Amino acid sequence: MKDLNLAKFFEQLNTGYFSVKENWQSTQIGYLIESFTDHKFPDLSYCEIAIFNVNEYYGSSNKGPEDICKIRKNLYDLHVETIPRIKDLGNLKIENNRKKNFDVITEVCFTLLNNGTLPFPIGGGHDIAYAMYKAHTKFEKKISYTCIDNKFDIGLIDDKLTNQSHLSKIIKSKPNYLYNYTNLAYQSFLVSPHAIKMLETINFSYLRLGDIRKNISNVEPILRDSNMLTLDISSISSSYAKANNYCNPNGLDGYEICKLSYYAGISDKLKSFGIFEYNQNLDHNDQTSKLISQIIWYFLVGFQSRVSEDIPSSKNLTYYNVTSDNDTNIIVFCKSKLSNRWWIVLKKEHRYNKSKVDQFFACSYNDYQSAMSGDIPETWLRIIKLLR
Repeated sequence: MKDLNLAKFFEQLNTGYFSVKENWQSTQIGYLIESFTDHKFPDLSYCEIAIFNVNEYYGSSNKGPEDICKIRKNLYDLHVETIPRIKDLGNLKIENNRKKNFDVITEVCFTLLNNGTLPFPIGGGHDIAYAMYKAHTKFEKKISYTCIDNKFDIGLIDDKLTNQSHLSKIIKSKPNYLYNYTNLAYQSFLVSPHAIKMLETINFSYLRLGDIRKNISNVEPILRDSNMLTLDISSISSSYAKANNYCNPNGLDGYEICKLSYYAGISDKLKSFGIFEYNQNLDHNDQTSKLISQIIWYFLVGFQSRVSEDIPSSKNLTYYNVTSDNDTNIIVFCKSKLSNRWWIVLKKEHRYNKSKVDQFFACSYNDYQSAMSGDIPETWLRIIKLLR
């Protein structure tokens, strides 16, 4: 048994319900998952995913559950064929000291990451993303952070850390390891043009809700190259997720958000995922909690289907060189024989490659088709912009 000394940070689940395995069939998650009940904290040896509730809403107008978490209850009822090695750590203990709470979240996430376990916090304000980011920075490596949100949480210069300003706090954090940031599903009428220009100035990326709708498969490469992902429930249409004080009639639908979650699950590089801004007090018909539980289910299915291609092996790749019309620019593509996924290869000799090895950047088949048609792929432009 591996003791990571995390039990002191958590409250156990309702023993009368969650410890009784007879409440579920043998193929339901509630039967298969090991949870913090009966004063027995889960053994984290070989644990791949650790989910836990973080009811820290001081920076948000949403509120945490006062009873059994509906997301957990609905998740436990879902059936699976196979499941990753997943543990439920229960509810993080929350105090009246915000800084202490965030320090604990950071410590918990760092400890899990260091154990090779993906931390999966659920609930709380979106500013908890800052604590997740600080956990990643302890490894002193570059971080690619992707956020699914209907706006950019930049806030104003003098704003304190809240769900409306956490991105600016991440950007200004020192030392800064934020290599790339991508916002998915923003809506133009909710975002200032000045904010868009700011992201462009620092070479960060964004993908509008309408662009995702045109071809959702183009998002897969972005998530494949991400280390950290957060989801703000307000990015989902209120028709599907109404239990949120910031809900909006426009947004992602149920199919789209579950598809994005599946893409995140199959990403070898993704090391943490958080879902935030759920307000159980507004979830009168359980629709939002059911959707979130299904989002988690799709992530688990994707995770279980992972193919180890963080750094693709040359023996499993087919290479394609695409030359521009004037023969001055060659873009090297490769396709995996294992997963049929595509990458753009920046050869070590390329003038923008500052490393001494070939670099692989996730792309889509559409990027290859675009290059074959004589156009410059959007992914290629994004790579060059990032490396300049």
